[in-house]
This record gives sequence, structure tokens and C-alpha cells, in this order.
Amino acid sequence: MNRLGDIAVKIDAGTTRDEILNIVRSESKQLFTYDICLMGLLSQSKTHYVINTLSPVAEATELNHKIFPLEEGMVGWVIKNHSPILGEIDSGPAFSHAIEGKIKEFGIHSLLIVPLKNGVHVIGSLALGSSVNNAYCDEDLSVAMVYATFLASAINHVNLMEDAEKTNDPDRAYL
Repeated sequence: MNRLGDIAVKIDAGTTRDEILNIVRSESKQLFTYDICLMGLLSQSKTHYVINTLSPVAEATELNHKIFPLEEGMVGWVIKNHSPILGEIDSGPAFSHAIEGKIKEFGIHSLLIVPLKNGVHVIGSLALGSSVNNAYCDEDLSVAMVYATFLASAINHVNLMEDAEKTNDPDRAYL
């Protein structure tokens, strides 16, 4: 839990979405064992999400910045249902060939996907994948849920700051 606290402090100090994503990229391996890490962030319209690849699997960058409807994929299912997924890639709800099928091509068998909740609002989800069968347990889920809360709070804070800047600078809002 000390590691989680240290990482939470770094995340909280992030002033942009990119900074927070870079912290997740560099620090998550201290908390979890994974071969692939993705974050799906809800669009402003709340009908789609955007994938951010956060792991070193070069092929996964093909999913980076792709937009998917909430109804597609387990990442979207977690956002829509505010509920985590812990299990094997083939047994999860909302399997999508465009997302989970692609991830499976990298040899991923196990998934741990948690909602990024800020209070009662879900702003996205964090997905970890492992090439090991049954790689994740309830303890991993508990740590991931706490981690996701820190991430959601920091991302929400950055979003609020960006909105405030746009409000205070009318010319910037139309760029």
C-alpha cells in the first residue's frame, strides 16, 4: 500500500492528461503484473470512449486514440455498467473482435478492467491484460479499484482546470 500511496501522490501532481497517462505508463508495473495496459476515457458526448495504450506492447499502439461506442468491448461495458471485470478474455461480457480480439492476438488471456469512478460518475476504465491464465485475483481487483479512484480524481481535476481556462479565455474556447 505504500507504493500505491507514493504513486497516488505523483498522479495527483499531474497537471495535464498526458502527464497523468505518463505516470500510469511508468508506475503501474510497481503495482500489477501485466503485458498490456489500456485506458478508455469517456468522450464529452458520453456515447463513445477513446483508447489510450499505456503499455510497451508495440502492436497495441494500433488501438491508441481509436474511438469506440460504449456498447463495444469490455472497456466500454465497464464504463457503461460501472462494474469491474476480472477473468479470462473469452469469458467476459461484450467481447469485441476490434478490441479484445486484437488484444488476444498479442497472447493475452486474463483481464482486469476497473471503472475510473469519480464519486458516482464514471469517466473511463483501466484495463490490464496478462498472457498468464487466471493472472488476477480479488486482491488485484481491490488494489486496482483504489488506484482507479486516484486516477479518476486526477483526470477529473485536469478536466475541470481545462474547462475553467476555456471559460476565462473566450478566444481559446473556439480554437
